[in-house]
Amino acid sequence: MKCMLCWLLTLICIAAETMGYGLHGIPIARRINTRLMSVEMKQEGVSRDEILNQMQLSKEEIKEYVRKGTAPEFALPDDSTIETPYQRGLLATHFGVTFLNLMMAISCMHLDNINNILSYIAVIIGSIILGDFSTGVFHWSVDNYGSIKTPIFGSVCVAFQGHHESPWTITFRSFANNVYKICYGTIPALIILSVFTNIDPMVRTFFSLYINWWLISQEFHKYSHMRKAPKIIKYLQDWGIILSKKEHGLHHTSPFEAHYCILTGICNPLLDRTNFFRYLERIIYKLTKNTPNTWNADNDLQNVY
Repeated sequence: MKCMLCWLLTLICIAAETMGYGLHGIPIARRINTRLMSVEMKQEGVSRDEILNQMQLSKEEIKEYVRKGTAPEFALPDDSTIETPYQRGLLATHFGVTFLNLMMAISCMHLDNINNILSYIAVIIGSIILGDFSTGVFHWSVDNYGSIKTPIFGSVCVAFQGHHESPWTITFRSFANNVYKICYGTIPALIILSVFTNIDPMVRTFFSLYINWWLISQEFHKYSHMRKAPKIIKYLQDWGIILSKKEHGLHHTSPFEAHYCILTGICNPLLDRTNFFRYLERIIYKLTKNTPNTWNADNDLQNVY
């Protein structure tokens, strides 16, 4: 129950960020605009001190800027940290259809005995565990395979692989700007789920949450890269309820071969201990002759069993 309340609190915090305020207490629009100003002025050859003076930041905000990664660096030429109404619209649609599915499930729930209540708790926990596992498989796949020429997922592959070069860039993004591309997959899936009206409420609850975790995981990923996470987020990270800085930090060392799960990270120990991804890599190599980026960075990994 404590875990459930913590997750609910996290979602409330994320909703607050969506409404325009980051958990640092600095309005998102101001954070983004000042950072973009920094990038533009650097390109024009303006000194750092002049940039900071013209940005009119507080002492606390200046501390945040005067460090490595004080401006976003993009793997894709058309990428940006500017949040747009279109991005907010996609995010609102995602949560709207999620809410619709959950209301459809709740309207059919029978919570009149302890067994049913425990069953729904198990469904929620199961959706989180499978969600974490799924983020790991997806993260591993786009980290290791594909390029800009890859159909549909080309830009995703480039973005994930480029993230290793400038991991701080994600912290410059607002919630909508960070996750809106994931909505291209979640919204159709949630709409399809809502069309089937006769689905068992437990099944509907499971898939509504499971699909939602695809999107939420990218925001947890962002928090794991913040130098100073907000107190609420840090508490959740320290207790292992969401992805922690320590856990995800283990992924960010070459050859980037482990710790792929980014929802809670709970699946990482088992997947890494059993060399799950090395088995997948060998299967793909046998079928396609494509070598993963991990093998290119460390040739010995192809012999790990």
